[in-house]
Amino acid sequence: MSLPRGDSIVPDTPSHELDELEGSSLNTDEDEDEIHAKEVASWKKRPWWRRPSPYWIAFGMLISAMGYSATFAPRVEVYTLLVCRTLKAEYFPDSPIYTVAPHIVGAASTSNTDANDPSYLSALNITYPSTIPGYEEDKQTRQRCISDPEVQATVAKLSATLTTSMGILSCLATGWWANFCDRHGRRPVLAASIIGLLVVDLTFLVTANFVDYLPGGYWFLLTGFIIEGLLGSMPTGVAANHAYIADTCEPSARSQIFAVTLGLMFIGFAAGPLLGGFLIHFTGSTLSAFFMAASCHFFYTLLLIFVLPESLTEAKARAARLRYKQEKEQNMNVSTLRRIFKEATRFLSALAVVLPRDVVDANPLRRSKKDWNLFLLAMSYGLATSLIGSMPFLIQYAIAAFRWSPETANYYFSSIGITRAFVLTVLLPLMIKLLKSRAAPTSHTPFSGDVTPEATLLHQSPSPLRSRSRSHQRSTHRPPSRSLADQRPNHSVNVDIFLARCAVGLEIVACWVMAAATSGAVFAAGTVVGAMSVAFSPTIQALALEVYHSEGNNGTAARGGQGGSGKLFGALSVLQALGSQIIAPAVYGFIYSRTVATFPQAIILVTASCFAVALVLLAFVRVPASAQGPVNTEELDGGEEGRNEDSVEGVLVDVEVETRE
Repeated sequence: MSLPRGDSIVPDTPSHELDELEGSSLNTDEDEDEIHAKEVASWKKRPWWRRPSPYWIAFGMLISAMGYSATFAPRVEVYTLLVCRTLKAEYFPDSPIYTVAPHIVGAASTSNTDANDPSYLSALNITYPSTIPGYEEDKQTRQRCISDPEVQATVAKLSATLTTSMGILSCLATGWWANFCDRHGRRPVLAASIIGLLVVDLTFLVTANFVDYLPGGYWFLLTGFIIEGLLGSMPTGVAANHAYIADTCEPSARSQIFAVTLGLMFIGFAAGPLLGGFLIHFTGSTLSAFFMAASCHFFYTLLLIFVLPESLTEAKARAARLRYKQEKEQNMNVSTLRRIFKEATRFLSALAVVLPRDVVDANPLRRSKKDWNLFLLAMSYGLATSLIGSMPFLIQYAIAAFRWSPETANYYFSSIGITRAFVLTVLLPLMIKLLKSRAAPTSHTPFSGDVTPEATLLHQSPSPLRSRSRSHQRSTHRPPSRSLADQRPNHSVNVDIFLARCAVGLEIVACWVMAAATSGAVFAAGTVVGAMSVAFSPTIQALALEVYHSEGNNGTAARGGQGGSGKLFGALSVLQALGSQIIAPAVYGFIYSRTVATFPQAIILVTASCFAVALVLLAFVRVPASAQGPVNTEELDGGEEGRNEDSVEGVLVDVEVETRE
């Protein structure tokens, strides 16, 4: 993709000088930082609309979230329509070819008119329908389609295949796009990820209207999902968004920017289905939601290509290109296929951070032990986030079981977004504040070890002997600790583990309510209750961060790059992507296709089982008493040693952890 170069570099720097610098040897870090600082300072001389700012991304997240969420439920409707049209053609007796057949207004009154007469053509008003004849106009046909077990099983297979294929390709392509983003700028990668969403929207519209003329029939939808996966999809877009924010604001302000971005994203996820439902109601066509999504994504694409200022300075981009060139020269003897495989599977190396670690014991005669805490937390996180992958099948189940219309399904999905936004922005902070105020400093509730987390986290004054012992232990296992003020936590670690366990338990109860529901209202109420478990994600991430940073104190062998929070959140992001985009869609789709004819509630019980396993894993977590709680905001935002805060790989984190306060 060719983009204007003027916004990505300082206008005062001639292009031939940049080419000469790019061909020279790599500058020192000091020189690179100095040039980078000068380029950033030059941004202030630009007009506001050409000045890089994180609020560009916040506004874009709102638009893209509205477009994506507006079609989440209608996709199931289109799947059902296409599959039913192919498998059960007898359900459409009055519409043998419904895809491009126009409505000819006035044909009946002019049936005796000579077709060669030009006035005959002028009397006709040929329009293409906004609804699909024989399906949306005939409610009985739709009810037969959504009630047919064979149709529903095939829809589940189609949905699982499309989502899993896209998820696999996006995970394989994210590494390449991340490196490309560091070498050539954030804007091309952001535009590519949104173009992928736009292509999927257009593919739905084309397939729904011309399925009889497309190769593969409804499987032509796979074309759009393959393109979206190759363009990186949501993982690449989120990584580029985080990189843009890291480029354009100070570390101390990133938490606030992430909070604003996350809030606008949830507003978009709540508003998108509402607007889509209104459009379906007023137009009578499910496809109107896809026109809305395509319009949002097209507008955002134009904004990215022609308006959004580039945030990556030429100094950082040039250094990344030189490093990439040196790496290629070093790997000249490696086969191309091996290099591609290594690049595609690089994201899996991030999972090494959460593997069990050996516990260092002062007594060499004791049997070596492993610390499984972080591994158990990561596995429970992956199981819980797999719920995202089950959502299309839950919507499919609700439409079939309760005869929901596409409009009702959109309102249902919107209620989930509204509940999650309320929990994250209002309810969760209030609960943390309340539980924190009730955590007495002198509490002796056992948690792990002989020292209570409250005593350690509130830094009560220990005895002189214990102080000397702890000081010696810190010097043995990790660098000198930060000051007492820096170590003071925001809330007890017990609050995190308590909230995480409550959230998982709440989701289990919600699943049982949904499985037993005999009406759409009860099912929706159960789903809304389950949506409140969104508090699990930020609390489990905060807990994992505390365990990650406490390992050097409790005798656990320090992990490579200890202190690099980005590595931990990168591993959690990989687990979430694997669970919600690859494993969960395939598993849930297979289960639903096999049980839809006999026991369709099985998918809900499987979801409850996954959360039950996550709850069991959390029960075995024993956070060390030396857990110090959240670290400095500056450390969270990219001040770790050995981490390039301006690279995409260094900012691939889940922003929910930034807003848990």
